[in-house]
Amino acid sequence: MAATQAMIDWGVAARPLPGQDLLGDAFLVETFPEGVLVAAIDGLGHGKEAFEASERAIAALRIDVKRPLPELFDSCHKVMARMRGAVISLASISSADETMTWFGVGNVDAALYGARPGKSESPRLQWKRIDSLPQRAGVVGYQMPAVRPSRIALQPGDLLLFHTDGIRSNYFIDLDFADDPQSIATEILNNCAKETDDALALAVRWNGSRQPL
Repeated sequence: MAATQAMIDWGVAARPLPGQDLLGDAFLVETFPEGVLVAAIDGLGHGKEAFEASERAIAALRIDVKRPLPELFDSCHKVMARMRGAVISLASISSADETMTWFGVGNVDAALYGARPGKSESPRLQWKRIDSLPQRAGVVGYQMPAVRPSRIALQPGDLLLFHTDGIRSNYFIDLDFADDPQSIATEILNNCAKETDDALALAVRWNGSRQPL
């Protein structure tokens, strides 16, 4: 576990729809010998049925987190075939070559931010959005599109942010991307959660493959 903590730091903040006891949004950060799987899931609607759909998806992913993303999505689709369904975004990080493969079905959004040299002559690094999650419309468990993940190289310090649609999309305004992931996730939830839905923000910092898992 110590080696894993050296490669990633992460934090999550979530809350159910005001007035509800159960949260229909869920997450997973799970290590395996070659890397890490990160998932953010939004069970359709809210309440008990949304919670059960998300929990079923998490259980399906945990059976073997090192599988390719199309297989992981297929497993979730099968176990939710007669349930409400969910929208799901997944990212699988390889510690061997420091790349991330990611894809989303539905509207759980994600983006990768990193500190890169600015355009000016100054050597100072500037935080930029490096890439956005490739997504296709659909519902896992009901209407599954073709899963076509993309791969992107990571650099130490890069920050991966997921959020369900209970978070307003302008969450990145005035955000300190260099802060610790738990503080970032908490700030996003506190400042940008809607009052009309469950809400979840997940932040994962890639520190680099300094030692094996």
